[in-house]
Amino acid sequence: MNGTFLVVRHLQQNVKAFETWFARCGTKQLSGGSGYLAIEEGSSRVRAFGALVPLAGDTRAAPPKAAAGPGIPSIFPFNWPAFLPQIDLIASPAFAAVAKHWLRAKWFGRWRDGTSLVRHQHQPGSTMRPRSPPDNDFTFAEDPTGFACPLGAHTRRANPRDTRFPGSDEELATTNRHRVLRVGRTYGETDPNNCRTLDPNDDDKGLLFMCLNGNIERQFEFVQKTWLLNPNLHGLENEVDPITGPGTFDPAIGWRVKTFTIPTTTGPLVLKNIPDLVTVKGGGYFFLPSRAFLRFLAS
Repeated sequence: MNGTFLVVRHLQQNVKAFETWFARCGTKQLSGGSGYLAIEEGSSRVRAFGALVPLAGDTRAAPPKAAAGPGIPSIFPFNWPAFLPQIDLIASPAFAAVAKHWLRAKWFGRWRDGTSLVRHQHQPGSTMRPRSPPDNDFTFAEDPTGFACPLGAHTRRANPRDTRFPGSDEELATTNRHRVLRVGRTYGETDPNNCRTLDPNDDDKGLLFMCLNGNIERQFEFVQKTWLLNPNLHGLENEVDPITGPGTFDPAIGWRVKTFTIPTTTGPLVLKNIPDLVTVKGGGYFFLPSRAFLRFLAS
């Protein structure tokens, strides 16, 4: 049949599930990843995930200062799990805000402003000087190890580009056969205090996902089955897409859970017991142009 197919999905965000997981598990798991924090010499601030955060407690028992000399930065890594009990950083609202911002970027593969982690590993492009706009012309040959954009991130799964064979034009051409033309629209009640955001107390909010395909099986369904929901994609083990992938119910915890691996230079940081962040509430496949429109043309 000649024409275009429209795929629609009603995706509800599970914001409270994320907040519950972060409070119960997320902060503790992130506190086990050395290398993500650095102390600023002579200051009461810590560089957490690339952003400066004030310490929440006593800073007198700070770790030793870095040796002076050429090439020694003023901000340096240290073994912070042993230091955390003294400063109570995890309890800091500033740390929580930064950690959530960083974690969401790792899950999506992009910062909230749309700039990619591949090109902007440590901070959003909109905060850089000169300012960088949202980008999409990168390849994963620029980040073959996943240190910037994790191997299981939504962006890398939904469009792997040249992940398997970095720099391969043939791999890019093969991947492009499965691409879709997509658009998303948020829904939900507007925050009465900020018309540009959704009401945080409204549970019924999320995204209406729509995409156009010439061939649903080769495009949308292939992306869903082979890339987003593949538990062993890119050498991972028992992981699905962190955003749209369904977890496995764990009766001991009371929700469906999944894992997510963040590659680092000191070894992988594996986040566990992540809840389903999105629930599919409905959707459908539609043929374009519609039969009503075809009848109109024929009349």
